[in-house]
Amino acid sequence: MDDNSFIDYNNREKTMKIQAFINQHKVPTTSWLIATQFVVDNHRDLDASEYRVRIIELTGRGDELTDREAEYTYLYLIQEIFTIHFRDPEEPINMAIMYNIAERKAIVYIEANPYLFVEREEVVKVDANGKVKKKRGAKKDLVCKLWADHKDEGWPRKQWIQFLVDEADMTPAGASTYYASLKNGTFGC
Repeated sequence: MDDNSFIDYNNREKTMKIQAFINQHKVPTTSWLIATQFVVDNHRDLDASEYRVRIIELTGRGDELTDREAEYTYLYLIQEIFTIHFRDPEEPINMAIMYNIAERKAIVYIEANPYLFVEREEVVKVDANGKVKKKRGAKKDLVCKLWADHKDEGWPRKQWIQFLVDEADMTPAGASTYYASLKNGTFGC
């Protein structure tokens, strides 16, 4: 086998990988832009390990990427590969170069846009007594759990109200309202 046939075999293999990727993920083949947008829209919520797997399938590289780098490298890689592949499906694509370009673009993008990746700190709200307020809906979830756990015990109304006051940190009036809704089946549990 001469050097040219080896190069052709590798190019055919890369083209087959790209075509297999397109077929496997049902990527539309109308244009590179539509194909790229399809991948961006449908692959944005993958696990970081899945981004790495897909990068490795296409290029054989990508193990060392951080989670964020893997996501953006994958998206840039798809963009670069599709640009060339849709221009001429027979044109050889050097996946090492595509990977290097995609990784560089991802790192530059991440470094240039740090404000996009700021983690929000959870704001802890306190009531007038200094107690930490529960998140919206947390009390309802707790009451539903308490009801499910104890509804078959046959407690009278007064005992239920006291139980909800003690366990769910409610006022007697609030516990009475919740109990009536629970009893009538209108509470939403």
